[in-house]
Amino acid sequence: MQNNSQFLNKNEVIQSNIALQETIDDFLRFLQKSNVVQVAIASVIGINVNELSRSFVENIIVPIIDYSLQLFNLHNLADIQLYIFDIKLKIGRFTIVLIRVIMTVIFLYFFIIILPNIIKTSMS
Repeated sequence: MQNNSQFLNKNEVIQSNIALQETIDDFLRFLQKSNVVQVAIASVIGINVNELSRSFVENIIVPIIDYSLQLFNLHNLADIQLYIFDIKLKIGRFTIVLIRVIMTVIFLYFFIIILPNIIKTSMS
């Protein structure tokens, strides 16, 4: 004869399954109410837009600026520095980051404001 205290009876198994299903349902309701999925999607899109703008600046904008700087006998934008009282300010590197941020804002504006409006008007 088996010891009944070691095994769950059928009613206990059913009750634990019901409790598990209620927990899953509560979690799914939480996800729907708190917009966690939308935030996750927005984060992934933001990361990709940042990479897009970084690539655009580093591979297109900066080489064009570097080519233009050769007219003034400067090698590249990243190497431009300003010295004030023995303090080296890396103006070129800061300028590259500033351009990258501006391009990220432009890309986000395009993908969030302009493109959806174009799609909406073309579907109307």
